[in-house]
Amino acid sequence: MSVFTIEFAGSTVSIGCRKKEALDFLSFLFADVAGVPATNGKKYILNLEYNEEQNAYVFSDAHKLLYRGQLGVGFAAVLYDSIIFHLINNTANGVALHSGAVAMNDRVLLLPGQSGAGKSTLTGWLLTRGYSYLTDELIFIPQEKVGQIEYLSRPLCLKPGSVPILKKFAGDESSVELLQDIHGAIIPHRMLNPQFKALSSSPSLIIIPDYQGCSSLEIEKISKAHLCSLLMGCHVNARNLENHGFDQILKIARSTPAYRVRYGDFQGIDSALDNLFDEMGTE
Repeated sequence: MSVFTIEFAGSTVSIGCRKKEALDFLSFLFADVAGVPATNGKKYILNLEYNEEQNAYVFSDAHKLLYRGQLGVGFAAVLYDSIIFHLINNTANGVALHSGAVAMNDRVLLLPGQSGAGKSTLTGWLLTRGYSYLTDELIFIPQEKVGQIEYLSRPLCLKPGSVPILKKFAGDESSVELLQDIHGAIIPHRMLNPQFKALSSSPSLIIIPDYQGCSSLEIEKISKAHLCSLLMGCHVNARNLENHGFDQILKIARSTPAYRVRYGDFQGIDSALDNLFDEMGTE
């Protein structure tokens, strides 16, 4: 049996599988966060096996069936949800946030938001404008190692409606694998920008995406109090932390300028972000 291990935020999830097809699927989904089991911290073991009688893959933990079906976008969504849950469920040494993140000239831009807020689509579009990828889903900010943020660099996960928007910006589809079905698409970030540089830098700027179909581009500065409230709404492991991690969230809000960007299309967003970064450089 082969064992595929994902490492993040001091925890590891190891997945046992026998078929090469399953191992290749896991590699496609988690290549940038594959690791070795942590010597300390939490460890979890899951299984991804093929059931010949049912002609389906079975995903399970030691206690129960988690999902049964064919390998595809729907199956990947279950894998992501379950593995991320196990990675951060008991994490108490830092703050985990639902957020996209990209970088330009080593300056990190965070795009926090709940599922459906449009952060993955905007993250993907920014890659086509020269930003380098960090994550479209999750960041972890440790309490002790200030400035050593972890970014869960999985492929971008898009809902069906977002797929046509980004596919036209993608590179040569024959050179990079793309997974797509009725549930949406999983697009490797290298398809949108082949340059990838892992960073652990603290955010320089926070943008709250606010997609409104018929809206013109609007940029609104967010107060530190309002940003605290918005970030707490994206906080994944608050129940594990003293004071729900509010003190750490407050530090982020106090140290990082934040803006809400309301948009109906992408026109003007890249130049607006350039201006915000330029303004920060003159402060």
